[in-house]
Amino acid sequence: MKHTLTDKIFLFISDCIDFNGYYYSINKAMSAQMGNPMFHKNRQWMEKYISDRKKRSKFNNVFFYLKKNGFLKTRQINNKTCYFLTPKGDIRSFRVKASLIKKKKLPQRQSVLVFFDIPEKLRSTRGIFRILLKDLGFEMLQKSIWISSYDVIDDVKIIIKKIKIDAFTHILIVKHFDE
Repeated sequence: MKHTLTDKIFLFISDCIDFNGYYYSINKAMSAQMGNPMFHKNRQWMEKYISDRKKRSKFNNVFFYLKKNGFLKTRQINNKTCYFLTPKGDIRSFRVKASLIKKKKLPQRQSVLVFFDIPEKLRSTRGIFRILLKDLGFEMLQKSIWISSYDVIDDVKIIIKKIKIDAFTHILIVKHFDE
């Protein structure tokens, strides 16, 4: 799947967020990422966009788009503009990363079963959870029972903790029996 410039920049930002949850600037992020082997892949297309005036404008438009649509927010810290991901941005980040994951199949005749009973007052969270399960390769058996033949248990656990629905959700590894 080919990703758009928006997705690439979004992934770069989410990877460069420091331990405080902020992203300071392209220059600071680039210098912090120099030793990271994954950075070299990002550096090629980043330099291409930053060096060309028209492409730099496109790059800035993506930042504006992400802020305007509520994926990023800015905050002034020590007289510097810092960016941070909103909850909506966290979900978008996970969805883009989920599309990049090479999912490993579980051993033959095993599946991951996720079932949940999320209260009505958390309806939007429940909808988001369903979308994220679908992105991870799950198929719906019933509205609150999903199954997958991929080994994505750790990813599901991360989602469940992130959106705070652990009290309403259960994960099982099931083995299929033939009669």
